[in-house]
Amino acid sequence: MTNFLILGSSGLLGSRFGKYLQDYHGTFFHSAPSGSGSYHYLDISRSFDFKLLIESIKPEIVINCTGYTNVENCEKFPEKCWEINCSSIVNIAEICRLKSVKFIHISTDHYIQHESEKMSEKVEIFPSNQYAFAKLNAEKMIGIVNPYSLIIRTNFFQINTSKPKTFLDKMIIKIRSGEAVFSFKDVVFTPISINQLIFSIMKLIEIDYFGMVNIGSPDSVSKFNFHGMVLSRLGLNNHLHSAVSIDDFFHLAIRPKNMALDCAKFKRLTGHEIPPICDMIDEEIAIGCQELE
Repeated sequence: MTNFLILGSSGLLGSRFGKYLQDYHGTFFHSAPSGSGSYHYLDISRSFDFKLLIESIKPEIVINCTGYTNVENCEKFPEKCWEINCSSIVNIAEICRLKSVKFIHISTDHYIQHESEKMSEKVEIFPSNQYAFAKLNAEKMIGIVNPYSLIIRTNFFQINTSKPKTFLDKMIIKIRSGEAVFSFKDVVFTPISINQLIFSIMKLIEIDYFGMVNIGSPDSVSKFNFHGMVLSRLGLNNHLHSAVSIDDFFHLAIRPKNMALDCAKFKRLTGHEIPPICDMIDEEIAIGCQELE
């Protein structure tokens, strides 16, 4: 059985990875998660502590699910953004190479590209803000210090209103209480459910692939249309949901409008078909209901 170490096992993706793997080691920074794993406190900026940890538990695969993802706060605190999203992770990737441990890094789709409708792994991309700057440099530097790493560009979602952490969860709660909500009609992406993302990453682990791979839904969709699909599948009132332009709002961080990923490479490598967005929404709703039982 493969020995996994999940960095950030208390987060959205890390905690779900733990439920999928059942037996694993995971790290936490604030509060220790509950579950079947073995949990270890780790400040990822302390690379020596990470070195001691992997020497102790001897993982075969390390999956980085950590990140400082509040884009506005990244703009306010660029040094913190750089340390968490880039420099600390690059050090960890290098240690993994020295210890012959497979390193998997979860990156982002939060980039600007001008050449096509969808962002392939080969298209030239640009950062628009501090968050994207740190994430893009992490991708590049990881590729240098650990060429055998697997880097995943993606944008994942969950639906769990019992433990609301995301914009989507909070939107659902507001709609249920009769509040009006809005989302962006001019921001396009290729969302994938956490469950399908984990399954897809495991497919790449099976073939021991390294390099950059996009993982997302087959079709691109606006944030407004995606949120509308979720509300419809939940049987909620879409009349309280309005479409707005991102240009009408002031943000410290400049946001990309087209984050759609071209996932043809993933399909070619694995032969796996990512389900349609509606099917993934239904799957996440079912998982959320199971967690309430």
